[in-house]
Amino acid sequence: MRPIRLAVIFDQQISSGGGFQQALNAALLAKSLPDSLVECVFFTNHHQSVALLSTFDIPAHYIKFNIFQRLWARVRGSITNTLVIKGIKRIQKYGPLERILIKNRIDLVYFLSPTIFAKYLEHLNYITTVWDLCHRDDLEFPEVRSGREFEARDSNYHSILPRATAILVDSEIGRENVVRRYAIDFERIHVLPFEASVTSQLSNQSKSNVNIRLKFNLDF
Repeated sequence: MRPIRLAVIFDQQISSGGGFQQALNAALLAKSLPDSLVECVFFTNHHQSVALLSTFDIPAHYIKFNIFQRLWARVRGSITNTLVIKGIKRIQKYGPLERILIKNRIDLVYFLSPTIFAKYLEHLNYITTVWDLCHRDDLEFPEVRSGREFEARDSNYHSILPRATAILVDSEIGRENVVRRYAIDFERIHVLPFEASVTSQLSNQSKSNVNIRLKFNLDF
């Protein structure tokens, strides 16, 4: 049997801070999987991320969609009538993203973030990520209530989670919240704890040379 060709989708901008760092950590974990089991193919829709990912020995393919492709993907992804979808597929079998993935002989897709791109897959199975459900936990906050942010996040999760082959969350509480709020089967959700930024993780040798008490002048 050949290894599974896994598309790892890096949909985070460098400026996104914690989201970018966690996506990078997850990408490195995927890269460490045995070659006999998985062949990772990395993709990003942010051109500036290509050079940065290469410094971590992650060769990422840049995928670019123009405004018309993005608009068409949203329209196509919102259609629920099966007859209309069948008619569209006779003209264009795959959407913009899935066409690229199929061309690269991808078997399974792994989204490192809770991106709306997962909504546009019609043929390929996918794994998606849920970092938190803070829009449900703290819906009183202005940043959640303004600009239809609550509706956007909730609509996205309702769309992508039920169709996911697997869902990765940060904790057991996160797992329970996804089950309770979106009625997802418990066994499809897996815990992958957050980790510190790669650049903040010291090597074993560096750790042995750091005396925290001396560095910060602590007396205890």
